[in-house]
Amino acid sequence: MSATADLPVVDLRTDVRNDALRRGLLETGFFHLRDHEVPSDLLGAVREEAARFFALPADGKHKYAGFLQGYAALRSEDVESGFGTGEYGGGDLCEKFTMCPEPSASERVAAGGYYDAPEAHPFFGENPFPTDEFGRVWRSYFDHMQRLSRRLMAAVRTTLGESTERWKDSLDHPCDSLRFLSYPEIESSGPRMAAHYDDNVLTLLHQSLPENGFGSLQVMPPGEDRWRVVEPDDRYFVVNVGDALMYLTEGRAVATKHRVVNPPPENLAGSARTSLVFFHIPNWNCPLRPVFPDVIDHSLGQARSDFGFDALRDPDGTIPYYRILQRESDLGFTK
Repeated sequence: MSATADLPVVDLRTDVRNDALRRGLLETGFFHLRDHEVPSDLLGAVREEAARFFALPADGKHKYAGFLQGYAALRSEDVESGFGTGEYGGGDLCEKFTMCPEPSASERVAAGGYYDAPEAHPFFGENPFPTDEFGRVWRSYFDHMQRLSRRLMAAVRTTLGESTERWKDSLDHPCDSLRFLSYPEIESSGPRMAAHYDDNVLTLLHQSLPENGFGSLQVMPPGEDRWRVVEPDDRYFVVNVGDALMYLTEGRAVATKHRVVNPPPENLAGSARTSLVFFHIPNWNCPLRPVFPDVIDHSLGQARSDFGFDALRDPDGTIPYYRILQRESDLGFTK
């Protein structure tokens, strides 16, 4: 049995200059967030709408298929190919639904040509919501999570001793996305989602508690060689550092390897789980300068030598975020 991850608990209602957030950013790369500000009835409504949608027959769901907006079928995306080593390649054992930001007409005008650039189109397309009520509750939850991510990033700046203006030009028009992942009970010799690092700034995840209590989400803290279970707990969001924040902080904040394991056959019944995941993503044109601390696994994700970073660089050595996402897709993340 895997050990339980000892993650710090961050509460934004207290003094943010505390050891919990600092440890979560600089040591574990994962932490629990207590002050999530999301009404429990809204969280439940999002899950209910998602459950209704995933209960539709396959042809009913495929009408809403899309990459950064809409439905992704079982095994249609492969985290391992785009974000990992490419050794597994069996596809993610979950169905997904994703929404992206919906800037208003006035926001588009105020941002100049930012939202209308060809590179921006994948991030700000139309969300194909299956019903009006689905769209209403998802938009409300998305707005809550954007506000929470801004609060959390303000705490990150304070904790790391950065100015309030730090990274403003990289995060003022974020490409955030909200994904609902539904993991059914499927016997497989491979994982539900293979080991990888997230490519964004911060990930805020709320996971359901499976009927049989099996903990699927596992992390391997930087510098360790043992997987640890992140037990589901309704009181918290699970937050992890993404590659983009590691780069923006010049390697101070450390991204952490994680995976979703499939239970053994004797624990399969009752192991179905869902994850509601908010990805705080930088501006599509955010210039990133990749940094890979020694404590991370250099055979995984963007750190691996065959990712092809050099071909993505601008003359100044930076890489705009959208090229990294495109590279992950080209490597086989989407099928």
